[in-house]
Amino acid sequence: MQGDIIIAPNFDAITENGQNVGYIKFMTSYGRLFEAGNIKYKSYDSQCVFSADKSFMAGVFGRQSNVLVSLGFILYKKFTSVSFTSLKWPS
Repeated sequence: MQGDIIIAPNFDAITENGQNVGYIKFMTSYGRLFEAGNIKYKSYDSQCVFSADKSFMAGVFGRQSNVLVSLGFILYKKFTSVSFTSLKWPS
């Protein structure tokens, strides 16, 4: 992924739990834009913006009732090596 993931609420469909997810936007690592939903309020006060630069998407999760209430992503970053120090095994 490149840049930020933006998730914004849908203020037209407020439920007893608050706002619902109404908009999502992110850029893939190949430079393709994914954008879905409707955004009316472009101020950052109403958006959840978090950095996902140079991350890989491993999964998506969320919660819904009659509308999408919450949405999240499972991301990971590329690593080049793993090393262990002072490793002890039971004998």
